[in-house]
Amino acid sequence: MLRPLQSGRSYYGNNIGISHLGFREIRVSWCKDLRLRSPPSSHVVALVSYPGSGNTWLRYLLQQVTGIVTGSIYMDYGLRMHGFPAENVTDGSVLVVKTHEAPPVEPNKFKSAILLIRNPRDAILI
Repeated sequence: MLRPLQSGRSYYGNNIGISHLGFREIRVSWCKDLRLRSPPSSHVVALVSYPGSGNTWLRYLLQQVTGIVTGSIYMDYGLRMHGFPAENVTDGSVLVVKTHEAPPVEPNKFKSAILLIRNPRDAILI
């Protein structure tokens, strides 16, 4: 993640460097080595939320606790480069699959779901 230089504080509290463009580069140090599930399960769990509700933050916490990567129906190259290697992976090899779609494009794909709810006033960014 790249952030403009504004303060000496680290958002994750670890490994800060300065890029050639003058931005802080924050390198995430993981508590556990991340891995895929083996063998892949046919049971795919959706992590469903409204955008801005903390879905990525919850994915980060789940990965930290379990050591198993989380997937997404989207391909966010920024997230993929900075700690979420299973972006665009939607099979049972990941712990949960991020989605903001309701109903999902492939309704038979997900066997269960975790619904993340946040106060809409806080989730809607103006």
